[in-house]
Amino acid sequence: MTRVSRNADNGFLFVLGVSLKNLAAEWLHYYDSMYYKQEDKQSLPEGKPLNRVRKRAQPYCAIEHPKLSPDGRNLTYVWNDMGKIRVKLRDLQSKKKKTIYRQGYRAYTQQDHSYPIVAWHPSGKLVSIITEHKGKIKLILYDLQTKKRITRELFNFEKILSVDYSDDGREFVFTAVQMGRSDVFIYNIISNVYEKLTDDLFTDVDARFIDRSRKVIFSSDRNNDTIKQFDLKLLPKNLNHDIFIYDRKSNEQTLRRVTSTPFVDERAPMEYDGNSLSYLSDEKGIFNRYLAKLDSNIAYIDTSIHYSYFTRSSPLSQYPRSILEYDVDTLNGKIAEIIFAKGNYRLTLKDTEAEKAEVLGEIGFSGFRNKAAEPPKKKRKRTSILVVEEQKPDTTQLAQTEQPKEQKPTDTGEINIYDYQFNSDVFQETEAPKQNDEGSRLLSDDNLKSKRDKKREKVMARIDSLHAALEAVQNVNLEMQLPPQRNYDVAFKSEYVVTQLDNAFVNSTYQTFTGGGSFNNPGLNGFFKTGITDVLDDYKVVGGFRLTGNLKTNEVFVSAQNFKRRLDKQVIFHRQSIEDVISNSTIAQVYTYTLTYKMSWPFSDFSALRGNVLGRNDQTVYKSTNDRNLERPDDLQWTGGLKLEYVFDNTLPMGLNLYRGTRLKIFAEYFQEVDKDAKNLFVIGVDARNYIKVHRELIWANRLAASTSFGNQKIAYFLGGVDQWIAPTYNNDIPVDFTQNYGFQALATNMRGHPQNIRNGNSFAVINSELRWPVFRYLINRPIKSNFLYNFQIVGFGDIGTAWTGLQPFSEENSQNREEIQQGSILITVNNRREPIVGGFGLGARTKFLGYFVRLDYAWGVENRKINDGFWYISLSMDF
Repeated sequence: MTRVSRNADNGFLFVLGVSLKNLAAEWLHYYDSMYYKQEDKQSLPEGKPLNRVRKRAQPYCAIEHPKLSPDGRNLTYVWNDMGKIRVKLRDLQSKKKKTIYRQGYRAYTQQDHSYPIVAWHPSGKLVSIITEHKGKIKLILYDLQTKKRITRELFNFEKILSVDYSDDGREFVFTAVQMGRSDVFIYNIISNVYEKLTDDLFTDVDARFIDRSRKVIFSSDRNNDTIKQFDLKLLPKNLNHDIFIYDRKSNEQTLRRVTSTPFVDERAPMEYDGNSLSYLSDEKGIFNRYLAKLDSNIAYIDTSIHYSYFTRSSPLSQYPRSILEYDVDTLNGKIAEIIFAKGNYRLTLKDTEAEKAEVLGEIGFSGFRNKAAEPPKKKRKRTSILVVEEQKPDTTQLAQTEQPKEQKPTDTGEINIYDYQFNSDVFQETEAPKQNDEGSRLLSDDNLKSKRDKKREKVMARIDSLHAALEAVQNVNLEMQLPPQRNYDVAFKSEYVVTQLDNAFVNSTYQTFTGGGSFNNPGLNGFFKTGITDVLDDYKVVGGFRLTGNLKTNEVFVSAQNFKRRLDKQVIFHRQSIEDVISNSTIAQVYTYTLTYKMSWPFSDFSALRGNVLGRNDQTVYKSTNDRNLERPDDLQWTGGLKLEYVFDNTLPMGLNLYRGTRLKIFAEYFQEVDKDAKNLFVIGVDARNYIKVHRELIWANRLAASTSFGNQKIAYFLGGVDQWIAPTYNNDIPVDFTQNYGFQALATNMRGHPQNIRNGNSFAVINSELRWPVFRYLINRPIKSNFLYNFQIVGFGDIGTAWTGLQPFSEENSQNREEIQQGSILITVNNRREPIVGGFGLGARTKFLGYFVRLDYAWGVENRKINDGFWYISLSMDF
């Protein structure tokens, strides 16, 4: 029905008789009543959390790995904001906190919440931080007194899962992954060697020292208490963990089992007091803390006394939400707990004495545990339909006919959509009716039973064969056999096709300087682009063209990219044709051919170093508008260039044209003409952007852009306007200094409130600031179906900038401070002292309309300390 009505809501309404919105509300109400009814008897930890809890849910900002210092004065925990990690140190007395370690940036990728791992040295003056950097495990020792760090690399381990110091501080126990298996290790800090306690295929986690570091307690999914190696028959059949103790003095391969609960998961065991242990258990469906008291009695006596050990467990907490992590300070009687409730992580601190005095009743099962513990429902058997052909009555047997029994309803085969269930029982299949010799199709109960027995025997035979196959697999050699290698032939597929109207150049290269009469804006034109990629995304080929209505200004480009190695490579061929009006009597067609070879070396997911090598040919053809231009030869210029840039980008997209983070690009360029003049050009510049989240989706965006050119040739920067401005205007009242030997020209944007060329020069600097407010997303707390309303933004902005010649804008060398007037042979120079810095401010709106991101701005310009009349801007550019 969704396909017929072309609407999912109408399809649900037609089939189920209820709208999708009401269906979701009923579904939520049903499960809320099932899983939240237990919360009336339970409550969250008392007291104010140590961390800041916001009213709005922040599930992406996690608090992890709490650790109390041995002296009870400090608490460390890990703050992970979408990959931006900070290790915080909080003074429990002064309530001050500071960051002692930081790494990473925010990113919409799957985060590794297992690192960093924090452990306190018994002296309370040293914090150990274990983390991973570029595939290497690092041990960082942070001294609280000197605030210095010592970094050491841990070899031969793939991952560290937990760590805990011994009482003397000379060694620590940790669980680590080695050769794909998780085992328990003892690491000697002084000698830098480790001892492997367990070596098997079971998963061992959460190892801690107990009993004055003479024993090690940990959690494992092993199904026996004996450490054996490489026995497939001992593989765990479920993922639930039990608690085990390893005695270091006895050094035996037999562990002491603390808990034995096949259907309950127990984690994070640690010492609580002298003869008690604390651990997490989901016995009732939610991870709460339990207290296990170790005890023993005499089992039997022969030549010596033999003891049997047992454990008495009781609940220590009764929270409606699971305890994610916790830590116990046995010397100072403090407990730190982390739970996730109401969309926020909560870090709380409590005393063990108050916890012992509190008497907890029996913890009820959670809704999920009740649902899982329900016995399977009996499935209804479907009876066969008996169809009897009409026959003549036998009068000889009428006397023996029994009274008709009450007719029971039979299954007609129709499905009641309001009361049905999926039946997977292989023994309850409907038998097809069989026709007898007299024309009837009756099946007796004996025949049904016999056929079901035969089918049951077949199924049992299959199960026996599967068991035999499993035993055969367990007895085979464990040596891995690699599959045969086959060559991979590169096969391309279409990735995308773009057809749209656009008003931007395909390749943003510098334009050839043609006299400063105007800037060659592309105008609104047709744009086509397509791309293909191979199956592994190692190679990409992109091609496209831009075509105007007069067929005189056009562009064509082809690009080939290689992402197979870390060093990314790209080759681009670009051809551009622009019609330029140099003067009233001179019109030229400028053809630019560029071949560029690009390389990029990424340092991380957020930064890279890029380099370009290019060759460029500019051909200027003068049209025959008069006799002089008819005889004028074409200008041909060959240029080679190099470009080096550093790029950093850790922004997170929060919506269309809404970001959070920082972008930075620093670049340097060198151009050299290949002819007799041998003119050169040097360019350096920076473009830095920062996006600050003010509240929810309200973003404050700032940008700083600056560039300068020097050498035998320079670039003429025309300040003013915005990028991809529809119907731009150019200011001819600001003269261009031709003594600067300009070879190329470019726009310096954004400078709203002014036309293009409000200032010009071989250097420019501009600062932009915007407050972007997506109105409807901010005010409406529900999904918005309209693309227009969802992306609608109101923007308040301010711009300030300048373009100049010379060392700085206020120097005497700045051509903007003087004006030259020539009358015949007389040249008059006027020092006008024009204010070099201009600005603008105003309001704007942005939204997505007909598939295009459209910007509408109205700005007032500020020039010579006066506010000018307003300017309207309609553009199709993104960001600034």
